Amino acid sequence: MTGLSACPNGNVVGLQRDGTVIQFLAASPGAWRRVGRLTAAFKGGELTCANVDSKETALLVANAVDRTWVIRMDVATGSWSQNLVTNGTSVGIAFDPITKRIFVPSIKEHAIYYVSPTLKGPVQWTSIFGGAESISSVAVDEVGRRLLVGDAFSGNVHLVSLDTRRQDTLAEGMGSVNSLSIDQKLNRVYIADAGRRTIWVVQLAANASQKPRAFFRSNDLKDVSGVAADNRSNVWISVGTPGKVTVIGPDGKRRVATFE
Repeated sequence: MTGLSACPNGNVVGLQRDGTVIQFLAASPGAWRRVGRLTAAFKGGELTCANVDSKETALLVANAVDRTWVIRMDVATGSWSQNLVTNGTSVGIAFDPITKRIFVPSIKEHAIYYVSPTLKGPVQWTSIFGGAESISSVAVDEVGRRLLVGDAFSGNVHLVSLDTRRQDTLAEGMGSVNSLSIDQKLNRVYIADAGRRTIWVVQLAANASQKPRAFFRSNDLKDVSGVAADNRSNVWISVGTPGKVTVIGPDGKRRVATFE
């Protein structure tokens, strides 16, 4: 699996390496279904789940022929449409429910683009500074009105104001940043770090750069590809083990969700 994302209604969607999107149902823990699948021309990077036009929607970033695309997939039907963003590749995508913008980083151009929910008119929003070497995952902090930008190589997480585009650093010194997910209820971000085989947690309320706190460690996390905090503060983690996702509840208890 290459990515995980929690939907506003509590469901969780995942992107498999073959381009298949699956859905875990919040109402029935452990239950899952296949949503849809990309054609072989696209290599999926990451996904985020959002309500778009009153529909539960999986928004995917995908790469094909050295170009970056946004895929919009209806979770109910599996039908999807595509929109070209820019040249090069990307592995991150985030959705702002306030402005309805879909943010996609360009690794090649060292910049962030956005497109509208109608998948028209990609716009280069800002360049990324702060020493970022390889932009990976991105996430929108709805409360703080900031875009979080992970750096896969340096192990830092940067902040960009959605209003002023001012850039700061949220957390530093991790091994790598493979995935980000925000728990809106607890106002914290979870950071998947394959380099140090750790899921880190950082509070979003603080204004200064913070030292991340270890939330979960395991040798399995050497292959971690996604982290997602749902609306019940469960933390879903995808690793290299085929057909399995680890779920850690707010009480710290672990279970495994299988999808084979």
